[in-house]
Amino acid sequence: MRRLQTTTVEEQIGELDALVDSLVRKPRREITNIVCKIPGGCLLEPVVSGTKVFLGFFTIAGSLDNLILQLPEVKPCSLVVEAVTDSITNIVSFEVKKGTNKIDGPIELKKNTKISITINTDNPISSALLGYTFTPEVKNETV
Repeated sequence: MRRLQTTTVEEQIGELDALVDSLVRKPRREITNIVCKIPGGCLLEPVVSGTKVFLGFFTIAGSLDNLILQLPEVKPCSLVVEAVTDSITNIVSFEVKKGTNKIDGPIELKKNTKISITINTDNPISSALLGYTFTPEVKNETV
């Protein structure tokens, strides 16, 4: 609590005005956003070569971590990740084989990015399992 030190009304108004100015100019505290990682994935069966599998639309910036593709069959193929942001397309391709394939990452995503996945192979694949973790970008903002 702050007591006014002046006696006249005019001086008290000036003192209150100075107090409000000092309050407005005080540095504001930072807010820390607590953001959770969001797991996701899908089972693809049968896998048709060259067909896009829509994975998601991300309205906030972040990254795809722990991108894993599990294939039950021995067939040479590649995993293509296509990210479209504001009509700009970025394509990343990875060679994959039978078993669990952990894709090097993270794959950085901008705000409003549409992701699609394509598995390219000469022979059809009966099924595939795709998994990932989306980690939103954390920004410290001043309030």
